[in-house]
Amino acid sequence: MGTGYNGASGYNSGYNYGYSGRSSGSSTHGSYAYTGAAAPGRQGAGAAGRTGSRSRHRRGDKSIVNAMLWALYIFAVGGAIVSSVFKKSTAEIIDNHGHFASMPSYNTEVAVPQNTIPYDPSRREETITSGVLDIGYRRLGMAAGAVKSGLLVDVGKGTPPGDIAAGDTVRLKAVMNSCYALKNEDIVLNSEAAEALNEMMEDYYSYSGVADLVVYGTTDTYAGEGSPCPMYFTEDLTGCTVDIAVITDNGMLSYNGLDSQGWISQHCAEYGFVVRFPEGKKKYTGYDYVPWHLRYVGRLNAAAMSENNYCLEELLSFVKGYYFEAPYVFYLNGTERRMYYVSAADADTDIKVPNDGGYEVSGNYKDGFIVTIWD
Repeated sequence: MGTGYNGASGYNSGYNYGYSGRSSGSSTHGSYAYTGAAAPGRQGAGAAGRTGSRSRHRRGDKSIVNAMLWALYIFAVGGAIVSSVFKKSTAEIIDNHGHFASMPSYNTEVAVPQNTIPYDPSRREETITSGVLDIGYRRLGMAAGAVKSGLLVDVGKGTPPGDIAAGDTVRLKAVMNSCYALKNEDIVLNSEAAEALNEMMEDYYSYSGVADLVVYGTTDTYAGEGSPCPMYFTEDLTGCTVDIAVITDNGMLSYNGLDSQGWISQHCAEYGFVVRFPEGKKKYTGYDYVPWHLRYVGRLNAAAMSENNYCLEELLSFVKGYYFEAPYVFYLNGTERRMYYVSAADADTDIKVPNDGGYEVSGNYKDGFIVTIWD
């Protein structure tokens, strides 16, 4: 047992000193010595192998790190070069939603080319086509005095008769049809209005079956005692007004717009006429309802007035809100018509009218022109 213990000591000696324990011990000691000797051998080999493997791993890791550092360096240098070449200010960058990025804190000045007019959104007339003749249109020059002539002139109370031009007139006796009568043979009327009057009276006769209407006056209506048309209006001098009366067995009576004769008041706008002083418009016209006094304004203007239930004064005020680029649009017989206002200049006034298609230009007697266009 003591030997065994010494063997254990021999084992310890073998473990500590390698092969000397194997040469002096018994078989058991040898076993211990073998075990003790083998353990350092295996440990030495494993440790050496592991140490060599770790060395190789360290060298590989350093290569990867170096490669990554070089890549970062190249990327940084290349990015700086690209940024310097394609550099843009903050004001030039637009995000994906279409909004401008915030402006830089410093002030930037934009060079404006010479001979240009800075854009001012408050100035209505300055558009991208300012100074450029619009394709399909030409300029029509209107003299300063032309503002007092046309189918839409508003000749009110107190207007000097000498300032009113009758325009192109004809003797109604020479052109009238058999569907109405005249008070006298000297009555004259605007030539365009005369043609429209014949057409209207013919259709009225077709509707009523009787020719019971008489043109009592136009430019010079008798308004004295017993007259069926007891008022005289300054605008009669335009040559565009018609005062009508009704023929009965008891003589001529004032036209009141009722019964079968009411067809005239209801349909006159289709022929270019309007009841000049309609019911309920005294605050605009200055007159109570006068059914027997018609005014020729042209089919298009009459259509615009009828569509909006306007008297002449209302139409002239309304159309001032429209201009060439944004006209008032309405329809007659399913066809688009356009109307706009042009303020009169001190001298001649240039008005844009179509090269092809129709148009009418009328002064309002005061300060501008009304242009009506159809294609």
